[in-house]
Amino acid sequence: MSGPGEVFDPYHKWLGIAPQQQPPHYYRLLGIDLFEEDPDVIAAAADRQMAHVRSYQSGRHAEASHRLLNELATARLCLLTPEKKRAYDASLRARLADDGEDGLARSRPPPLPPGACATSVGRLVRDACRYVWAEGQRFWIWQTRLPGVYWRLGVDVYREGRYRSRFARLYSELETTAEKIEPTPPSGRKARLWRRLGLSLRRALENRRRAGLLRTLGQAAYEADQDQSGPAHLTHPIRDALARLADLRAEVAALAQAPPGHTLSPRRLAWIAAGVLVVVAILSSWVRWLF
Repeated sequence: MSGPGEVFDPYHKWLGIAPQQQPPHYYRLLGIDLFEEDPDVIAAAADRQMAHVRSYQSGRHAEASHRLLNELATARLCLLTPEKKRAYDASLRARLADDGEDGLARSRPPPLPPGACATSVGRLVRDACRYVWAEGQRFWIWQTRLPGVYWRLGVDVYREGRYRSRFARLYSELETTAEKIEPTPPSGRKARLWRRLGLSLRRALENRRRAGLLRTLGQAAYEADQDQSGPAHLTHPIRDALARLADLRAEVAALAQAPPGHTLSPRRLAWIAAGVLVVVAILSSWVRWLF
């Protein structure tokens, strides 16, 4: 029971989380091991904690019960969604590392059993390959796929005249690039040749600038109204690309952390391997040139 004037602490009273361990991370909130991977364990722990806290809903601490139930539901959803769990685990590892030795001790798993070293090294190499693949996909989506789908939506928005008042500056710049100024053609065959080359170069630059403006218009329209900014066959690819990009970023963030028993993270190992390959390629080219 709380004494008169004492601030009620639901974490401590109901879940046994001491004040010095607050605010609790999701694993402590659910009462499970740090970085637990089994979804059945996570779901069962969340249901157990929520059932216990729900028993206080009708008491004088109903508001605290409701607030804590929301936190438990958020923790359950996060840890049962793979991409969200990877991102949360990466941020939690970084936070525990910043806490110093106590935080590192809490995050450090038990020692590896004998004979597990080779398996662990093999997993680290596989994770480094995963990092290279994930980073390559992320770069391709960010630099190629997203600009392409934004451009297609921008073309549709501009053709239909949507958002003209909201994005008047972009419309004005697009209409400016559409104007073609044709000077009087100079006389002489050589002059006409230089003129054609100049016009081709100018058109190429204008088309490039116009494509960039259409991409910007498509991105601005999608950020304004999401799936309502255009037809489904244009907006759904953007939504899918952004979702995939978020997954890849979470995976890359998780692979930037050193696994248990190693000082190298998969990302750092991948970059070291890439540097070694570059050095070997340069040295081999020098050897071929010398001999």
